[in-house]
Amino acid sequence: MDVATKHPLFEKGIQFIAAIFGPVVNVLCAVGLLKGALTICTTLHWLAPSNSTYQVLWLLSNVFFSFLPIFLAFTSAQVLRTNPFTAVLIAAFLVQPQLTTLLTHQATLFGVTLPNTRYDSTVLPIIFAVILLHFVESALKRYLPQVIQSMFVPLLSLLIVLPVTLFLLGPIGNLLAKGVTLGYNNTMAISPIIAMAILSGLFPAFIMVEISTALAPVVINNIAVKGDDTILISLGMCLFSLAGMSLAVYLQAQPGSKTRAAALSGIVTALLGVGEPAVFGVGLNHRRQFAGSMLAAAIGGLIVGAFQTKVTAFIIPSIVTIPAYVGQPGYLGILIGAPVTFFLSLAFNSLAIQRVSHVRA
Repeated sequence: MDVATKHPLFEKGIQFIAAIFGPVVNVLCAVGLLKGALTICTTLHWLAPSNSTYQVLWLLSNVFFSFLPIFLAFTSAQVLRTNPFTAVLIAAFLVQPQLTTLLTHQATLFGVTLPNTRYDSTVLPIIFAVILLHFVESALKRYLPQVIQSMFVPLLSLLIVLPVTLFLLGPIGNLLAKGVTLGYNNTMAISPIIAMAILSGLFPAFIMVEISTALAPVVINNIAVKGDDTILISLGMCLFSLAGMSLAVYLQAQPGSKTRAAALSGIVTALLGVGEPAVFGVGLNHRRQFAGSMLAAAIGGLIVGAFQTKVTAFIIPSIVTIPAYVGQPGYLGILIGAPVTFFLSLAFNSLAIQRVSHVRA
């Protein structure tokens, strides 16, 4: 009996996430490849970060992630069969810079101070908001006269959903990130090996819900205050494991299939430091392989933890930035851990695919 049979709600949740991200996977892969290409260009000194061409292309590669809630609002509304324009309006409100400025200055709503939360590049707040919107709209359509529904259902929906999102649903992502950070730091104090293994193994799931994005300020703070960081190292083990998973799927998929195209994009982007295409384009549709990538990443975390590998600058691990880790504390850990994690993930997931006997095209 598999997980889906024993836990149908878990299976429905995964199917819901896959349905939300499915329509945007191609765009996600495109910007992931562009990000990877820019990483190569800066690493090889073909483009300087101060170059205007680089800055324009970097903005293009980053805008999708910054406004990700808007894309997810539309796809979530389609899946839940609720008003997509109301959903997009909620998302646009959440990511507008003026709201961020207001929240940083302790803005109030109905006399109550709003939590200081950033909504750009987030996943959970807008998904929760659209789910709430679905139920609010259904209730309003049930009780309001049909003649006024076209005007008052969107209005009342906004007045109900937005405050709940700002006060309750929005801060959930931040609380999860803070919980992960607190648990990780406490475990690091006990055993760096165990802490880095756990974090590396969980990182693919963190990418799925964009907790990984919320951890970026923690990384920056670690480098600024302590002088080094280990979270980026765990991210590296995750990325190489996702690349191995994608290669396993690619090798077994039918030539010319959508699965093979998504897997190829997953390989390239993960090796270049962007994990989302591998997670959403491959992992959500091949959940055994996704679990295999988490196991391989955890083993990679054991290796870098044993070497106490750290980084003293914000360098996202990738196949082109690995040389920059030479000379960093415990750098042998990532030089050994990255290829070991990649090939372990490839081996684990190749065996898992053979057991299933085919990969869905």
